[in-house]
Amino acid sequence: MNVRASILIVACIACFLIYIIRLIVKKEIEMRTALTWLILGISILIVTLFPSLINLIAHLVGIYEPVNLVFFGGFCLLLYISFSLTRIVSKQTTQIRHLAQKQALENKKHEE
Repeated sequence: MNVRASILIVACIACFLIYIIRLIVKKEIEMRTALTWLILGISILIVTLFPSLINLIAHLVGIYEPVNLVFFGGFCLLLYISFSLTRIVSKQTTQIRHLAQKQALENKKHEE
């Protein structure tokens, strides 16, 4: 990768990390959900600054092409995010059902 591309990637990732931190400070996003994005941004930053690191990790894992490691890592990240969102939606669905039942019972008591 040439120097211009590295500088552009580092600048974009730095802006992304600053944006995520700003959202956390404003309490527009929770830390536990932003943690995945922070770790991803820092990981991309490290790999951009030290490109031979991806080759070393791929060799240690036994993957012949480093790009396959990147695709595998992205796939695993997408699975994790999908599972996390499914868990959150399930939890909120249960909470909404309990609140609706509680509200229905209070409305019934109020009518009587």
